Amino acid sequence: MGKQVAYLVFVYSKIKDKVDISGKSDHWFGALYSIANASIESLIRLDEIDLQKNSLLKIISSKTDAQNYDELERYIKKLSKIGNYYTIDWIDILKKILEVIQEKKGIEEKNKYENVKQVTAIIDTINKTVEWLEVFSSVSIKWPKLSKTVLSTLINERNINEKISELMQKYESGEYKEINSLFREVCSKVLEGIKETLNNVGIKFDKFDWESDLVRNKLVDKILNELEQRGWIIEDKDGAKILNIKKALKIKDIRDIFGLDKVDEESAPPNLVLIRSDGTTLYTTRDIAYALYKGESDKVEKVLNIIGKDQTLPQKQLKAALYLAGYKNVADKLFHVAYELVILPGAKLSARRGRYITFDEILEDAKEKALEEIRKRSTDISLEEFDLARDIAVGAVKYALISVAPERTITFDWNRIINFEQNSGPFLQYTYARATSILRKINFEIPEADIINYEVLNTNVEKELIFNLARFPEIVLEAGEKFRPDIIADYANKISILFNSFYQRFPVLRADTREKRDARLIMVDAFRTVLRNSLDLLGIKPLEKM
Repeated sequence: MGKQVAYLVFVYSKIKDKVDISGKSDHWFGALYSIANASIESLIRLDEIDLQKNSLLKIISSKTDAQNYDELERYIKKLSKIGNYYTIDWIDILKKILEVIQEKKGIEEKNKYENVKQVTAIIDTINKTVEWLEVFSSVSIKWPKLSKTVLSTLINERNINEKISELMQKYESGEYKEINSLFREVCSKVLEGIKETLNNVGIKFDKFDWESDLVRNKLVDKILNELEQRGWIIEDKDGAKILNIKKALKIKDIRDIFGLDKVDEESAPPNLVLIRSDGTTLYTTRDIAYALYKGESDKVEKVLNIIGKDQTLPQKQLKAALYLAGYKNVADKLFHVAYELVILPGAKLSARRGRYITFDEILEDAKEKALEEIRKRSTDISLEEFDLARDIAVGAVKYALISVAPERTITFDWNRIINFEQNSGPFLQYTYARATSILRKINFEIPEADIINYEVLNTNVEKELIFNLARFPEIVLEAGEKFRPDIIADYANKISILFNSFYQRFPVLRADTREKRDARLIMVDAFRTVLRNSLDLLGIKPLEKM
């Protein structure tokens, strides 16, 4: 279990009898997660300052004037007397302390005193403390009642880091039923909210696995034992167990995993910590075991790990670990399907700092913008049109996330996302509805395909559309082989542009001959079928009317 989840569970265990979970469960725990991080990080660093204050006074009193010492002593005493809640005073006082010791640092550097490193370390601690106090101030404004409850509960806690490490050890051991239940309660409630959101956008998972089971079922031990017996694990001075990747780079297959032709100190990837000095596992260690769990069966041909591009190195280390543990057959099945970050213009996001926007909020914004577009076309908004706005919103957001190549950052631009005219989910849905409206006028009574004279479809745009419709199978194959759904999105956009070009230039039902009418109806039906199949593959609902 990751340390950030342990932060959340630790705080929840302290306040669960004092609060009620309100609203959507994942949103409530998301708020608690941000508050927990801000509180714990602030308290840990305030404890550090408290421990360092005597050393700080001693450093300042040496080789400097009494005024500096008296000023610093006054601020530190004032800091110690502030009540049990974070206030702006704490931040102001820390900044005053910072001014005094920064002046001292300048004197130390000028005279080359030995204390400069210690002063620099204290300055760094104070800067981080101020940063987290400001974060807490921000989350307190956002979630005042919950923040106050958390802080009033934690303020007298000491040795929080040690308590959280102990909590993680007990959970991983599986021997403490109350702690097991607590972790699973939190995770289940969060997952309940996530499932609700996923269900709203038509996404379902067949199965969820408990990561901790990999430890308790000894699958992690199995991997570690194999690596240890083969001589690939070393220990550091604190007892942490480390995978010796640098040694393993002598093996060509391992170099290939990291994309290295030769080994040198500069390009060599770092070793991988598998077990912390306190005996708990890291997420990459559990991922190695999970990869084995997923890929060991002969029935499994490929295992796709869909995870951010920032995890490229850990995914390579994971694959190398499997190879070194003797599971080359599983390692060869693993594929990292990487994706880049999503950027919201003007927003600097960090879940730990309470700066995030939920997917539900994005969907709600998309629905409002879709309604605005519908209102431009109809003044009377019915219940059916509210449902239509929801389907457009879901299609818009899905297409925005899927249509960008995975190596490119996604910039969430509403002007592009809700655009009925080009390269968007609504554009594809609108085009599908346009093709459907043509066929609806003839009650979907499509002419028999084998009696059509296709030679009348001889304009350039008709030829290009037919040619691209015929490419659909190879497009799907390419997207599947490359794990690139954006290829299908790009294809759907391309054929939609071609169809709209055809629609605007050539009549279908009013074609100048019956032969052309019937041939064009067959082409419209073929286009509609291919676009519907493309949308189905993208998870976007084809709309009959818009």
